[in-house]
Amino acid sequence: MMKLALAAARATAFASRASGRGGGTTLPGRVLTALAPDAPRRLAARLPRGCVLVSATNGKTTTCALLAEVLRGRVQLARNSAGANLAAAICLRAVDTHGQLPVMQVLAYPPLDATFQSQSYVDNATGYYLTADQMRWFWSKYAGQASREDPLLSPVYAADLRGQPPALIITAEFDPLRDDGERYAAQLRDAGVAAELRRVAGQIHSFMGLIATVPEARECWTLVAAVLRTALT
Repeated sequence: MMKLALAAARATAFASRASGRGGGTTLPGRVLTALAPDAPRRLAARLPRGCVLVSATNGKTTTCALLAEVLRGRVQLARNSAGANLAAAICLRAVDTHGQLPVMQVLAYPPLDATFQSQSYVDNATGYYLTADQMRWFWSKYAGQASREDPLLSPVYAADLRGQPPALIITAEFDPLRDDGERYAAQLRDAGVAAELRRVAGQIHSFMGLIATVPEARECWTLVAAVLRTALT
């Protein structure tokens, strides 16, 4: 957990530097690193400059309230995989409760449908790192007895996406989660929300963590940086 979170934070820091005008320049505003409630708190001290640690809940305080309390001013949400599910749910909850909205949501290969209705769960079930069976196991541990069609678990089941922040959604061609993100992008557009979709050909889940070896990873982080700079300036 710690290693994965730090890898994500370092990648976010790369995006911040890439967006600046000169080495080491960070994005204006704050970059969120949204983690599960049990994320080790010692991680906070090791995050790169420009990142803020926010949990989905602290037991009593909702994420929406945390955002309003901790992050004053203009913010954005950018996460990948399970974190992207949390980010999308945060945005849905913020609209429902009339809370503070981020100016942008960036979702990289997000799991957004706990009912496994996407064709990519069939097309990419095995052989591409993340498997469909692994996702079923992950969802069983996370969802418990909750309805799999609860929008805060499965944002694709949200009844009304009007008012959601603009989105950049990145998917990978050979990922069981591919169609989740692409379906959500289409739903956002249908609701009048500006949503840019980028499917990366030939790639698998989590490819953006391989900045040093996968050119498409660096290209996507550069895109994220450019989108965030535009949204925050």
